[in-house]
Amino acid sequence: MNQLELTTLCYIEKEEQYLMLHRVKKENDINEGKWIGVGGHLKPGETVDECVVREAFEETGLTIENPLLRGVIHFTCEDVEEMMFVYTANQYSGVMQTCDEGVLSWVDKKDVLKLDLWKGDLIFLSQLMSSNEFFYYDLNYDKYGTLLDNKDKPYLIQEPEDVWKHRKMIAALGTKALIVTGRHSAEKNGSLSDVKAVLEQEKIDYCIYNEIEENPSVETIRKARDFGLANGVDFVIGIGGGSPLDAAKAIALLLNHPDQDENYLFETGNAVDNLPVVAIPTTCGTGSEATAVSVLTRPAIHTKGSIPYRIFPDLSLVDKKYLRTASRSILVNTALDALSHLLESGLNVKATELSRCYTFAGLSVWAKSKDVLTGEREATEEDYRNMMVASTLGGMAIAGPGTTIPHALSYQLTLDEGWKHGLAVNYFTPGYLETCIEHEVEDAKKMLATIGFASVEELGRFIWQIAGPLEPNPENLDITYEKVVHNEAKMSLAPYDITPADLRNMVDWYQNHKM
Repeated sequence: MNQLELTTLCYIEKEEQYLMLHRVKKENDINEGKWIGVGGHLKPGETVDECVVREAFEETGLTIENPLLRGVIHFTCEDVEEMMFVYTANQYSGVMQTCDEGVLSWVDKKDVLKLDLWKGDLIFLSQLMSSNEFFYYDLNYDKYGTLLDNKDKPYLIQEPEDVWKHRKMIAALGTKALIVTGRHSAEKNGSLSDVKAVLEQEKIDYCIYNEIEENPSVETIRKARDFGLANGVDFVIGIGGGSPLDAAKAIALLLNHPDQDENYLFETGNAVDNLPVVAIPTTCGTGSEATAVSVLTRPAIHTKGSIPYRIFPDLSLVDKKYLRTASRSILVNTALDALSHLLESGLNVKATELSRCYTFAGLSVWAKSKDVLTGEREATEEDYRNMMVASTLGGMAIAGPGTTIPHALSYQLTLDEGWKHGLAVNYFTPGYLETCIEHEVEDAKKMLATIGFASVEELGRFIWQIAGPLEPNPENLDITYEKVVHNEAKMSLAPYDITPADLRNMVDWYQNHKM
């Protein structure tokens, strides 16, 4: 494959019409004769939000406002690979101008699918015109422009009632499901009932393992695997926050290795040959529905860590309605987890141009509901949508580079003091961001501005306000410092030449900044 191309595409809306571009002017145009939206390639240093506004103006003369990210498309065609961020926009100003790439026309939405479109465009335009809120597709073309079969590709969609709407896709994954949940939340928010209704409708047998604890242990994974083997399951459905989703991936792996115990989960060099996995998130922080990561607790050595197997869900179904019953503390802690994923993916020695796109897109969406987290107003359906999208983008952002120093520092507070994961990580976020700014890490200041804070101190006060008081045992802070400062692999994840003094400043940031 050649270098990954990063692009945006926008469908500007006016009442029940889309502004479409008929590509008939540009020489040697791969899109010649096709009708598409407006957009183009990112320039160096641009975010996807900045790119879509610039491209819309350059091609139409219109200045779009508040463009809404609706999905991400991964295109491949022989040696060409492209990641496209798809937007809609219904707010704009200015006077439409002629375009040197084609003819611009307002087309009734009911007629758009009748135009000469790429086959893949038919798929995602149908999603844009439905109740779909966010999606991810892999679309693969051959050299003749024919869309290939995509049934074996990762698939993520967020829309109301999508568990029911995509019941055929769930049923296609196996004949008996192991449903993996925590003890209560899946029943409370209705997600378990939704899944049971789908399986019963499709005549798919199932059994339920509802003993997944927060920060699931490797022993729990083995017990769930043994339960699944005894019941003859052939696929796994994870429902809940990060713990059940991460557990579902590990269980699906261990189910394919009935003679192995939990130690197999951390062996390296083995094939990734898990049973199919469906991920149904019910909180807004983990992003596990969009990552290949499974983080488990290893009590024998008193630590947490990711298993070395990359296990992407075969199908991820995201429905904002499951947030309606979430307590404010769950919303706060999981939204903070999403924030940490977005920041750490960008402030990371392994960050890429693609992860940067996800980072800034996610931070922009995340910032829209800050006043819900502070309690200044009640959450709306739009807030629930944005919280879920930000969480998914956070998962996409860390899928490549992973997390960095704040996550490494957090485990002591989680394991010894019982802190919620999102809160434990973000205890160290202000100090980490401050050291990145001090070391002039690219984008650090821009990330802070994107989430609407004028200073690191303002961010620190925000975290304290929504989740405080933050008062860990000082001895645990010393322990976590010692664990990380001597861990070269963890220290090397910082995007600058980190020193022990830098790490100490992160650990002591809240103690040094009285809130």
